[in-house]
Amino acid sequence: MAFSSGELLLSLKFDPDDLVRVLEKEVQRAAGPCFKLITEAGEVLSAGDRLGAVLEDGGIVLILRGPMTLAGRNLLTRFQRLQRDVERFRTLLEDDALCKRAGRASFNRLKRVDNNMVYKIRANGFLEEIRGRAGLKTLHERQVHSMMLQAMLTCNGALNAHDFHVFYRNAITDMLHELEKELQNEQTGKPGMNPSDECSRERWLRELMSSCCLDGYLIIHLKGRHCALRLWTETSFQLLHVSQQYDTRNTYVLLDGHFEIQGDDLLCTRKRAFTCWEGRACAVRTVPRFQWWELHCQPRRRRAYYKARRAPGPEFEEPTPLTGWRNIPLHGCFDFLDTSRVNDVTVTHRMPIESLVTSQKSTWKSFASPQVLWEHVVSAMHAFEFAHAEAGAQGLLLL
Repeated sequence: MAFSSGELLLSLKFDPDDLVRVLEKEVQRAAGPCFKLITEAGEVLSAGDRLGAVLEDGGIVLILRGPMTLAGRNLLTRFQRLQRDVERFRTLLEDDALCKRAGRASFNRLKRVDNNMVYKIRANGFLEEIRGRAGLKTLHERQVHSMMLQAMLTCNGALNAHDFHVFYRNAITDMLHELEKELQNEQTGKPGMNPSDECSRERWLRELMSSCCLDGYLIIHLKGRHCALRLWTETSFQLLHVSQQYDTRNTYVLLDGHFEIQGDDLLCTRKRAFTCWEGRACAVRTVPRFQWWELHCQPRRRRAYYKARRAPGPEFEEPTPLTGWRNIPLHGCFDFLDTSRVNDVTVTHRMPIESLVTSQKSTWKSFASPQVLWEHVVSAMHAFEFAHAEAGAQGLLLL
């Protein structure tokens, strides 16, 4: 596929039984950490996909690095991002052979194995994925259903290979029209297609990412929550969330993964999730324990029990130190994140950019000293091989 930027490093022959994850490890040694694997049709390969399912026998995997990688896309301005997407979709529609190969690769990835058909659920997820990468709004299920009905020329109820190609081409055409309007509005300085001018949020975050190239990272907070998010220019992120409890303890959640700016949303993919907690001083009464028949039949024990309960001054137990970090499931439900897509390797969630702020006052109290908490977080990053663990917890602790 003819891209406006990017550097072609090398091409590799593949075995259809291999996973893309196996190729990524080999390519990382030669190309470095920032690269992307795509097919000749421009489709991005997922780590858990079989190469034989997405490519034809004897095909070639292209390895791109530079502005076409995820890190390069995050550092683009909004105008550059729109211009790149418009050129990419125009090239795809002008080349019929390329469009057919891209549609066939997507069909092989989405079809059911038993009947080689694509149904509404997977078609809806496919449109959500490609529209999200282009920074466009997700379509309603009724709109997806209407697009499928228009594309069903040779089959009913689902999309076969021929109908899916029509569906794929219509979706790309609609996306191109929307992106051209957004690009024209960006050139003329007019507001976006939405009345609330949501494009300014994306522009704001991209300008912040470009301005932090010297430091290498950007610190972002979530409004109304004790949550610090550290975004690195090479797409890695670490998140520390403090859940302040009012009974016994504070809970800490530490996440690691990578992110991508998609329109007015920040798409985060977490690969590791760990938690620990600390104790809090609480009132404890030293009351002897008796069975109910002992209190009923033995007056001496009953008097001792009620005397201890009427004691005026409760004792306070010392707060327990920080516990060890415990691995928690990636698909666990976090009240501060909105999980949108889950697979066996990673979990993806979206954060609206309007909920992000660059500064936030800390209102939570920690019974552990700042130095102890700092060392505890840094030890977890080194032990679990977090990205940029050498930077420690800089910017993450809201103290």
